[in-house]
Amino acid sequence: MVQAEREELRKKLDRKEAAARELALAVEPLFRARHYSVPRIQFFEGSRNVEQMLYDYELEWQKSIAHEDYTWWGYQDHEFVVQYRGWLDDYWKNLKSAEKIWLISNESPTETKLRGQVARRIIKPVPSGVEFSSTIWVLGEYVVTIMIRQKPHYAFMLKDAVFAANQRAVFQLLWRSIK
Repeated sequence: MVQAEREELRKKLDRKEAAARELALAVEPLFRARHYSVPRIQFFEGSRNVEQMLYDYELEWQKSIAHEDYTWWGYQDHEFVVQYRGWLDDYWKNLKSAEKIWLISNESPTETKLRGQVARRIIKPVPSGVEFSSTIWVLGEYVVTIMIRQKPHYAFMLKDAVFAANQRAVFQLLWRSIK
């Protein structure tokens, strides 16, 4: 009886192994496809690391949006502008000629003062009663989320062309719907 059980177990394992090989062969072409890339996520904790991320990735983000529509899409917590104004001023000085910053944000004195001061930066306020407590940017194939309303500040960055394209479409719809 023990021998028969072993043989049955061996047959089950052989079937599972064959199914695994078949599955591997079926999905392997997906990993070689031109438009497929494995999503990559990075996490940055603390204001120093968040600021370093901003400087380290700004050129990569610019290259990535150049492959799409040259536009920063998303929403931005107005407190981000207050906390990271130094980086923003540096970035705005080097804004590429085709680059646009089209974001949705909370109504705030900070945004009111900045209105019209940075070329191709348009911030549309959300309706009253709605407030964003984080920042989400869609930058080509990147989606960047930044949280600064708590300590430590943190950010995470996802590089996924498909997810970013879907998020960009959502923000484009929101952008068009706000007057």
